[in-house]
Amino acid sequence: MDDDAIEYYFDDIESFYSELDEILHRPYSTEQDVQRIITQYIRFIVRYSKDFLKGSAEIDQVAYKLIDSQICLDYSTVVLSHIVHSHALVDQDYIPYAILLIAGRDEPRWMKYILMESIQAKRNRLFCKLIQEIKLGIWDTNLDISSILFGLCFELCKLDTMEKEDLDLVDSPLIHHLLDLVQETRGDAQESFNYDVIHLIMIFNEQYMMSGSNENLILDVLSQRIGTSDIFSANLIFMLNRSNDICIQMLILKLLYAIFTRQTLYEYFYTNDLYVLVDIILRELCGLGDTKEGQTLLDAYLRVLEPLLENTQLNRRPYKKEEIYRVLQQLIHPGMQRKAHSTTKRLVKRIIEDWYDCCSSPATSSLGPSTPADDIPEDVLAKQVVMAKKTSLLSQGLIAISWSILLFFLGSYLITETWTWGYRGKWTNIHSYLPHKERVFTEQELARYDGSDPSLPIYLAIDGDVYDVTKGAGWYGKGGSYHHFSGKDAARAYVTGCFQDHLTHDLRGLTAEQLKGVEHWKKFYENHHTYHKVGRVHHDPIPANAPIPKPCKSATKQKP
Repeated sequence: MDDDAIEYYFDDIESFYSELDEILHRPYSTEQDVQRIITQYIRFIVRYSKDFLKGSAEIDQVAYKLIDSQICLDYSTVVLSHIVHSHALVDQDYIPYAILLIAGRDEPRWMKYILMESIQAKRNRLFCKLIQEIKLGIWDTNLDISSILFGLCFELCKLDTMEKEDLDLVDSPLIHHLLDLVQETRGDAQESFNYDVIHLIMIFNEQYMMSGSNENLILDVLSQRIGTSDIFSANLIFMLNRSNDICIQMLILKLLYAIFTRQTLYEYFYTNDLYVLVDIILRELCGLGDTKEGQTLLDAYLRVLEPLLENTQLNRRPYKKEEIYRVLQQLIHPGMQRKAHSTTKRLVKRIIEDWYDCCSSPATSSLGPSTPADDIPEDVLAKQVVMAKKTSLLSQGLIAISWSILLFFLGSYLITETWTWGYRGKWTNIHSYLPHKERVFTEQELARYDGSDPSLPIYLAIDGDVYDVTKGAGWYGKGGSYHHFSGKDAARAYVTGCFQDHLTHDLRGLTAEQLKGVEHWKKFYENHHTYHKVGRVHHDPIPANAPIPKPCKSATKQKP
């Protein structure tokens, strides 16, 4: 009797799992038996997925039940081939994709087999089906399922260069949709999904680069979204900083190289993000090169560094120029322990010649050649002597002071690459010198200044003090990474890291170390070179019997 005709009733998920085990233990002796059992297994899961598959953990469980079963060990290629060729697929369902993805990641040779089975007449049928379903947006509201589709698509692209007809399915609306998803999923709880989307965008860029065509829709769409995809740009650098996966690092570096060599994207990143990127590159350049993979990665970082320094804002606002130069010199003169690779030498030499030497060359004088005194007519020379004698001591003093000030600032810039000897703080903030009357806000009044209304400044408070952070609208404005701090006093969250549950001024129960952290953040805003204090916020007294906010899970799981 067909399983679909039987109505099952389960008291709990364990009963559901037991029935799955029973299906997988049915007798088989031929490939047809195996295909029939796999079809029954998947259809059974699909039939009850809404009741029992509530998240990624349950999806993984049913996938691994099949992957680890004896039938899969005996007939792995038959199982995978049957799923790929859609005989076991229920239309518009994700379970087969989950099984293929988990099987392929668990055993890389299986992913290669899945790829091989997917290709018919040079077209990758599985890739095409995945792209079509992503475009339909069937699973947009379920991040776990969307991650499965994105992940399987990523793995297929990672192993093979797609045919032009397949890659043509990746159009501008799809890329816009993916970037929108990145913007919309910025919270800690959605971090994994956010990264899966970025992985897919990066692998599409890789496909365009490998295609040999001048067309690259990833770069075209990014050019249209300058200033509106800040989460993507920030997370791209954040991923580079955290990832230990060489494949992911290479994909990020290739995309960065493509961005920094596309004229319309020279200033795609915020300057502060570029500073962070330089710091990451310097760190990596100092620790790579001892292995073949490390050498490849080192050269990739150097290839990114060159256009980063020459084409972006860093060309006009140099950052750590001397430190970069020292690190580059160390790469080509590593000492007795190892020799510098020829490619590394060539890349370093090019950076130094095209960037460092250019930045360091003295400006050509605009005064022109001096005129010899012998060529000046006597009457003119006499007048000049008289004028020189009439120059007052006051004028000479002013000239001396002017030169001293000029040399002070020039010396600062030459040594520290800043005009204020590296100081950026309260005393370089113009608001520190302007008279102002501090305002007292109610909590309701402060909430109006959360960045939602572009006509109003952006304020935040910490332990009662209110600061204007409008200059940091990219961070604190609507859509910014720190928008949750705006329009409120969230002092507790600054030191607990609980950005959902602890957005409160209630500091009860904090440790002495955490209270010091609050003071640290107050000083940060107080002494900032662009933010400034505008007043105080009045809080109603906290009731004595009010519970102290509990530690949140997101803080304990938070990554460094």
